[in-house]
Amino acid sequence: MANIRKNFDSYKVQCTGSRRDLPLASISCYEGATWVGLLEFWADPARVREPFVWNERIVLSYTLDRFGDIVDILRNEKPLELYLNPSGKWGSLLTKEAEPVGEGEPVGG
Repeated sequence: MANIRKNFDSYKVQCTGSRRDLPLASISCYEGATWVGLLEFWADPARVREPFVWNERIVLSYTLDRFGDIVDILRNEKPLELYLNPSGKWGSLLTKEAEPVGEGEPVGG
């Protein structure tokens, strides 16, 4: 199966409160009005799944401790895309273009 790329330009965040076996947070990714991907976050690392395609959407699973890092990328970077390598069973959230080093970063931390 060929690698899959899905551009997206907006997102919705959901934080779930439940005793059921659900991700504790998820982020739905959209290209315009079209839902193209889902990022899910689990408290238990054993629940993290291999990336897959569900109804033409890329689904990527992460541990809950990655949630802040992912939200930071969504807030500060663009353009973004979801990428899935089905044969290698891995996927990524990534920037689509190279950025200059230090762009927008405070000097001296």
